[in-house]
Amino acid sequence: MKREVLTIQVGQCGNNIATSFWEGAIYEHNIKLDGMLVEPLTPIGNQNLYFQETLNGRYVPRSVLVDLEPTIIDQIKSTNIGSVFKLENIISRTYGAGNNWAKGYCTDGYDIIDSVMDTIRREAEQSDMTNIFQMVHSLGGGTGSGFGSLICEKLREEYQKSILLNQSVLPGFVLDCVVEAYNVGLTLPHLLGSSDQVFLIDNIALYEIYFKQLKIQTPTYLDLNKLITDHSLCFTSGWRFSSGVDEKKIVDLMQPFKLGSLSYINADNQIYNMTCQTELLPNQQRCLRVRFQREQRVKYKYYRILPTN
Repeated sequence: MKREVLTIQVGQCGNNIATSFWEGAIYEHNIKLDGMLVEPLTPIGNQNLYFQETLNGRYVPRSVLVDLEPTIIDQIKSTNIGSVFKLENIISRTYGAGNNWAKGYCTDGYDIIDSVMDTIRREAEQSDMTNIFQMVHSLGGGTGSGFGSLICEKLREEYQKSILLNQSVLPGFVLDCVVEAYNVGLTLPHLLGSSDQVFLIDNIALYEIYFKQLKIQTPTYLDLNKLITDHSLCFTSGWRFSSGVDEKKIVDLMQPFKLGSLSYINADNQIYNMTCQTELLPNQQRCLRVRFQREQRVKYKYYRILPTN
């Protein structure tokens, strides 16, 4: 069955992470920053899952960029990868939500939700079969939490038979803003009622990976986004490379909330056959094993797929 994924980037955190994901996906699918294939006669994987091919052979991300303030989106448009996105799929306002969940859900976000849904609807109608929606956002900020909750509800209401996946970033123990914990508490019930699968990204786990495993004491947000991108590319690799994966069966068998925490372990160019996802990948792909365990928690495993040289 043909699958197509529409990614919705919400808020500052969501747009930064999703843009980092697109940089990795462009590299893995052998696409240049202008959207053209490096070698047109030898495509790698299923580009049409996350990219839409235009009449001139250019691949454009199936993505909608949303934020209540324009700073981050303007920065993305000024970078090299900014030109690959559709300008009509970029929506922003003048002022942000100010870490206020209610402003994202009830007031400022509610004022533009019709415009956002019209853009999502138009993008879905231009595709052959958009049956998976992937939202990337944070749970601590006002836009990612409040407006993200509103978008989830609208998507579930309009696309009842589609799969809705959320990649949600949890704030750390030391909060940047005192209301972040309230934003998380207000968002989780909406995700539980609307989303099919929520992948929780633990900020504390990301920092500990850099402190303990990678021995980097001052990681930047770009470094943290790189780890999250590794997780995203890994999870979607079974779809992006011809594997016959049935996403609906995977979602039905998984718990509603999944904690994704990573740490790197050298693979020495070895192939690790530890999960079915690894076995479904092309033979020319090699795996880098990633693992994290904190205190007495359950161990979570993900596998980052790296192209061979």
